[in-house]
Amino acid sequence: MKHRSKAIIIARQVEEIFSARIALRKSKEQLHRACIPPINDMTLLPSAAEMCKRYFREDKSCHVRKKILCALLLLFCPSSLAEGRMSNGMRAQLCAALDISSPSSLSNDKSYLFFYLTHYSDFMEEVEGAVNYVLSSLKVRS
Repeated sequence: MKHRSKAIIIARQVEEIFSARIALRKSKEQLHRACIPPINDMTLLPSAAEMCKRYFREDKSCHVRKKILCALLLLFCPSSLAEGRMSNGMRAQLCAALDISSPSSLSNDKSYLFFYLTHYSDFMEEVEGAVNYVLSSLKVRS
């Protein structure tokens, strides 16, 4: 009888492993879909940055710079806002496009943007407006 109960326990563990693998595969597929940026062409980043600056009427305040950075990350590398890595060369291009001399300040700003997006509706609305402006200007389908 003890051998039969151990076999049942092992069979249930196999079922759990099977279920966990299915859930993991679905999660990986969902993550992959979510990480696809609306704009894949990094050469458009300087143009998109200029469009964002125009959208915010050339305001050079720190708060607006964060909105522009957030919009550009949503357009070119949305996964970076969820603690993902930026694609190679993107940090340097963002620094150049936004006139940021210190790449570390860009990384520091990036760490707060997800919080701003999820907790401040006015921040989200303005960033969304900039993203839609850029997408419609570039005629890129999101």
